[in-house]
Amino acid sequence: MKINIQSKKTLFYLFLTFLSCLLGTWFAFLLADLVDLVLKKDLHHLTLQTLFILGFLLISISLAFIKGCVHNALLKEKSCGLRSFLFRKIFSFSVEDFQKHNSGEYLNLFLSDCELIEENYFKAVLTLFEHICQLVIVCVAVIFTDPIMFFVMLIMSIITVVVMNAGNGKIQTGMQKFAESKECFSVFLKERLSCFPLFSLYQVTSFVAGDFDLRNTELGNAKYVQQKELLKKSCLAEFVGLSCTVIIMAAAVGLTIYGRLTAGFVIASGQLVGKMISPLMVIPGTYAQLKSSQPVRERLLPYLEPLPSVTGNKKGKISSFKIEDLSFQYPDGCQPVFHPFSLTFEEGKHYLIRGKSGCGKTTLLRLLCKQLSLHSGQILVNGKTPLQDWDSADFFEQIGVLTQQNYIFTGTLRDNLCLYQTFSDEEIFHALRLASLPMSPTAFPEGLCTILTESGNNFSGGELQRIALARIFLHDFPWIFADEFTTGLDRQTAQKIESTLLSSREKTVIAISHQDSPEFLALFDEIIEL
Repeated sequence: MKINIQSKKTLFYLFLTFLSCLLGTWFAFLLADLVDLVLKKDLHHLTLQTLFILGFLLISISLAFIKGCVHNALLKEKSCGLRSFLFRKIFSFSVEDFQKHNSGEYLNLFLSDCELIEENYFKAVLTLFEHICQLVIVCVAVIFTDPIMFFVMLIMSIITVVVMNAGNGKIQTGMQKFAESKECFSVFLKERLSCFPLFSLYQVTSFVAGDFDLRNTELGNAKYVQQKELLKKSCLAEFVGLSCTVIIMAAAVGLTIYGRLTAGFVIASGQLVGKMISPLMVIPGTYAQLKSSQPVRERLLPYLEPLPSVTGNKKGKISSFKIEDLSFQYPDGCQPVFHPFSLTFEEGKHYLIRGKSGCGKTTLLRLLCKQLSLHSGQILVNGKTPLQDWDSADFFEQIGVLTQQNYIFTGTLRDNLCLYQTFSDEEIFHALRLASLPMSPTAFPEGLCTILTESGNNFSGGELQRIALARIFLHDFPWIFADEFTTGLDRQTAQKIESTLLSSREKTVIAISHQDSPEFLALFDEIIEL
């Protein structure tokens, strides 16, 4: 997470910054020359000097505008690049690694942490360079004008830096606490909003609102403390800045009386003082701001490791899964989900996994589809290759997974079925028919362009389940892992889907279900009791 100074855009910005600071300092000396013309009483020279300064100002302002545009472009490039890298990094996780954090934490990562990095790191680095550049140019200019004047300014600069550095620790601590409070508030808010139906059913919304008030007050207090420290710093900085201006201008007047400086420089010293005091006021605060971003940067470090390389080494067709002495226990679990056992699943067959709730049926499916990896024993693909060594891209081209949760995002029905891939309308309608989901004008007024809202809230649970089934049929996976894939459907519809899914020997199905009707059980080649 660095600003690459070797990029052309960054080098161009550094050049523009240096040139802008140089022209800004030169402007002060042009004002001094303009005031000194009062002694010459030459109106013609005065007119030319005025026109020259006005042209100079036009060039300076144009340069400042270009520099500002490049500055904003750099920030946009870095911020968008950071968010894009983080998103790609997160989407390179395994399902197991992804689920180690909740959605509130990921939202906070993009909406809060990235914004803090932009303001307190990327922007702070550019601001720091700009003010250091301005300070150096002004100091060099004043030294060549009069060393005594520079000595006075140097003393006042040291006093300013000492005063401005006081309290930086409190500011950094306050910003860190505010960032932590904002993150906690974001997670709390996301979780409470997602559980609104639960709180409403149990009539505890007023208690949740009370809990919200407490969290809201904590966030407000953290921000108030941070702003209070910043206000103290601001007032102190203003007093120090104005005091330094008075002392430095008084020194310039004294040196003018002794003939070391011209009268015009007394006026110009006001400009130079501002260009010297401004960096001295900003640099310590900007540096503190830069330091305050350290906790956020450290929090992002695990996400900033290089993206895993895509080797593209495919392993070929999957013909079997062989489980040898498999046992599993969740990291925080008190006991194993199931004890060591062995199984073999062969292509072209249909398997039903049964057992009491909590016996590990869903866990077994998650292990088979690489969503869990913490287990003893081994799962071999085609009898020889460990499952974890099989190329993931090749693996998931052959494995379709139906979970108890129907994943739906805001978009059209076509988008939710195709998932960024291209299928013809005929292929989509065929998949919908296999899932027993008729395209009725009532349910789908816009056909395949009908919009599904967040989590599919504008459709029933049964319709969403059949959309998920149609998605599996459309992508034509040779292996299908299905967890309670017809639960919630009426028996007639369920029988149609079961018959469609389990009648083809081109599909290998490993299913979990509590259905125990003879007709249903007869569709399977093997019934496994866990």
